[in-house]
Amino acid sequence: PHELSVLSPRPVILTTWVGYDTDGRTDIGWWDTIRLRLRMKRLQLERLRDQITPLRPVADGLHERVARALDAVTDQIEACPVGAAPGPDSVAAFAAVLIGRREDAIMGASELASSFQEAIDTAPPDDRMALAVARAGLMAHGMAAAHTHVRLNSTQIHNVARQRLGIDDSPEIPSQRRALLSRINEALDHVQPGHIAFGSLL
Repeated sequence: PHELSVLSPRPVILTTWVGYDTDGRTDIGWWDTIRLRLRMKRLQLERLRDQITPLRPVADGLHERVARALDAVTDQIEACPVGAAPGPDSVAAFAAVLIGRREDAIMGASELASSFQEAIDTAPPDDRMALAVARAGLMAHGMAAAHTHVRLNSTQIHNVARQRLGIDDSPEIPSQRRALLSRINEALDHVQPGHIAFGSLL
């Protein structure tokens, strides 16, 4: 109990791949995945707001910061493109809000660590446990209601490599696997770094 004010236990970690498992699918665009990720962030911020609201005024600083982040993330979600194929104008507008409000939206849970510690240190004993639990949940899952779970299997990797390298042979044919690996190695020898932006997705 005497270490309650400094510990952030993580006994349970939740993960999800819903909305991110896009291999072979055409009904989920990159903009849909980003929108889902922003919604997960908003869910986490709403959970945090609901936890600390009853703890005011000692948590006033945290509450104001979370409220500002919720406003920013809501703006980002509303600016996210919709439809089958977003155009350059909508993508540019989304990028402007996403980047322009990134500081307000809180980029990482660690940004709230000092505010949490200050609130815990100054809170009456009865409120410290609630603040510690709220902090532990935030630090465990970061700026989302759950971690993003990425699944990659050999078939997915084969499919991407075949598409990029223009190979028509199926990876199910054992004799073709060695040739595929050889082509991958050759391609890796010529990889060059490149700059990526939203324009790269159009």
